[in-house]
Amino acid sequence: MSKISDLFEKGKFIEVLNMTEKCQNDEEYFFHFLSLLALDKNEDALLYLSDNHQALERFSLVDLINVHLNLLLRMDRHAEAYKALDYYRELPYESQEVEELLKNAEYGIRNHEVAQSKSFTMSNEKVKKYLKSDDFEQFQTAIQYLSRPEIYIGAFEEELQDLLTNGKTQSIRAITLLLMCEKKYEGNFAFNYFGKIIDVDPKALNAKADLSVVKRFKNKIDKKCKKDVTLIEIAMELFNQFTINYFPYSPEVDDEGFEDPFISIAEKILNGIMPDPTNLNEKEEYILNIISPLEN
Repeated sequence: MSKISDLFEKGKFIEVLNMTEKCQNDEEYFFHFLSLLALDKNEDALLYLSDNHQALERFSLVDLINVHLNLLLRMDRHAEAYKALDYYRELPYESQEVEELLKNAEYGIRNHEVAQSKSFTMSNEKVKKYLKSDDFEQFQTAIQYLSRPEIYIGAFEEELQDLLTNGKTQSIRAITLLLMCEKKYEGNFAFNYFGKIIDVDPKALNAKADLSVVKRFKNKIDKKCKKDVTLIEIAMELFNQFTINYFPYSPEVDDEGFEDPFISIAEKILNGIMPDPTNLNEKEEYILNIISPLEN
């Protein structure tokens, strides 16, 4: 047992942090990470993981996956847990232990998510208030509540239709439509798609993300970004927002060069350059206008 692991086992977490302030090897990175968690510095631990993920993965991938996913679940960050799981699935590994862990992880996340959602209730009045709120987190809370299988959204049809046509952003309008599609809510509704009103029947639309589309896009940027993890993550975040706002249409990921503007915008962001019309080409500007339209 190393000196650092011995100190950690004795509960001397601050001493471990001091000793590993300038890490010399992967073990020191890992015990610095664990000590932050032991001291309930969860946000600091997540930031440390983001900055030093390669060293942590090299030391013990199976332990890192376990600790990382369980931390996110304790913090009720289910979306981040799914995203982390997708990331770990893409990593090369040879361990049967890692394979088994990844195989069962999604089931564990889903169980935790269901258990948490069942313990949370909202009155109809509060749901309506949150749907109309200017606070995006309140809007998301209402949408997450309505997405539960046992909740009938018909009682909120008036509010949902108002959001489809008058929601302040394309994201709000698209998220509302996605909810109605997932619930297979039948009827003809007016949907404001970037200022153009179109008729939609949520039940007839496919709200499930086409995983093959996401995977094909990921494969294309992997090849061009040469496994630059941070660049790939930013490009994927841009693409995910694009697909939400682009709904009910499906992005043409197989078109030659479709991925290029996502990568070039991601490079600008990574280099601290705020994308704006003065530094964007035509394709980049089109993508950015879908992701973050200037007009409602």
